[in-house]
Amino acid sequence: MTSDGADRSLDVRTRRKLKDERCMRFRRAIERYEEHCRLQEAIAEFPDFPSLSAAPAAPARRRKNARPAHGFAGAVRG
Repeated sequence: MTSDGADRSLDVRTRRKLKDERCMRFRRAIERYEEHCRLQEAIAEFPDFPSLSAAPAAPARRRKNARPAHGFAGAVRG
């Protein structure tokens, strides 16, 4: 059996790991955004190529009749 202290230290390590992972995701998102801004500035220096500075195409639309994630939204129980 594990002692209460061991469980607590595991919880602390787990929380710290999750926090670190969240911080790294946030940091990577910031870095992607900064890189995107740098690229947009670089592209803006070339007005002869309007297709390069155009916004990316809109993402594909979702299907209207897609099932909800849980699958049985409209099921009737009898």
